[in-house]
Amino acid sequence: MFEFRYLDFFNLNAILMLQKFFEFIEVDYIFVDAFELSFNNSTYDKTEFINKEKYWRFGEHSIFSYLQTFEDRELYEAEGFNIPSEHIPLHPSAAGHKLFTEDLYKFYIKNKKDNEKKVLL
Repeated sequence: MFEFRYLDFFNLNAILMLQKFFEFIEVDYIFVDAFELSFNNSTYDKTEFINKEKYWRFGEHSIFSYLQTFEDRELYEAEGFNIPSEHIPLHPSAAGHKLFTEDLYKFYIKNKKDNEKKVLL
């Protein structure tokens, strides 16, 4: 039996373990949701423990939903590689990857500058 509450619990624990591990080994990181958001707003919500400053568009977009905002079919893989449906999102094309990467880079630079300011304070 599938339960969103369990999925939220599983995702939260995986993210928190990775977050703590990366901090422990002193590796800079950014989390990204690829095809769907990691949390489904179930009754299990402990997302306050996630460092959202290190999470690209947390709770707002996945890569797939971000590209959908541009309403451009060219941002997705060529027809025939995947059968689009409600449950099977398309992969980005080279143009889609470029657009997402540019936004992710802006997020990274802003995050880096914000962290440098905190260190100086």
